[in-house]
Amino acid sequence: MSHIPRFIFAFSALAAFSIGAVAGTAELPGVDSSISRSITIPTGNMPAGSEMWALWISLPVGKRVEWKEAKVAGTWMDLDMGLTGSTVSAPLPGLAPAGDCMIFGTAGQVRYAGQETATGPGEGFACQFGTGNPYWEENRGKDLYSRAQLNIGGPWTPGMVDAVDTYRRAGGDSKALRVDAIAFRKVEEELRATGMMIATTRVITMAPGSRSVTMDRYPTLRMVTDGELRWGTVPVDMTVRAMPKSLFKLGQFNWVDWTKPQQVVLSNESDKPAEFVEWSITPAPGVAQ
Repeated sequence: MSHIPRFIFAFSALAAFSIGAVAGTAELPGVDSSISRSITIPTGNMPAGSEMWALWISLPVGKRVEWKEAKVAGTWMDLDMGLTGSTVSAPLPGLAPAGDCMIFGTAGQVRYAGQETATGPGEGFACQFGTGNPYWEENRGKDLYSRAQLNIGGPWTPGMVDAVDTYRRAGGDSKALRVDAIAFRKVEEELRATGMMIATTRVITMAPGSRSVTMDRYPTLRMVTDGELRWGTVPVDMTVRAMPKSLFKLGQFNWVDWTKPQQVVLSNESDKPAEFVEWSITPAPGVAQ
């Protein structure tokens, strides 16, 4: 599709990544990222009124899903990263991939041309396209497959089909949260002005007794996948020492949303490690305004 500009991939599979090395995150012990994938992409043709979607998807052993509905929200950018297990996918028979995609994994990066593709933890797809691509996906492995998916596009409106419905009908599961067009509009102009943005998905583990304070100036969504955390927010103009008076409980599949710039405090007050997935977008650093 010649009207779609090629985009720059910056993938990273990290065995242990200190959250303190990430700009805007307080340097605290016991907080590590086990898997991280990011894509740097031009913002010139990002649709006006876009939204950001974060999804967690699972597919049990032996289950197959077919995504073929036409009434879906347009997807401008898609970043999929496997979390557990493995899956095999390909376009539905007779259909070519709709867009410019790369497959990333242990063997490096390969341009996607519609080939049947197996993906596991830290592996997946990065795509830029105008509409969702009809495909099938099947868990032929021995373990539950799960993945994190980050989309920019839309907007989604009531009546449109989404991944939550599709995967649940196939016997799987899906959780989703969005930064709607109203909230996204607060940063859309700035993302366009920089000319490039970075979309990142990562899995973060917090040891018992650890705490993190993160400055979320741009849309960032988080969901607990294992264990229990507590969270609160601090206004962006306050120092990180000014902790919230109370923290709210976050159990499995509970979310931390984003509607405006904020500092997010996460604390593991339990005696077991906790894990969450983080989806975020930021302007690419070093790009002229």
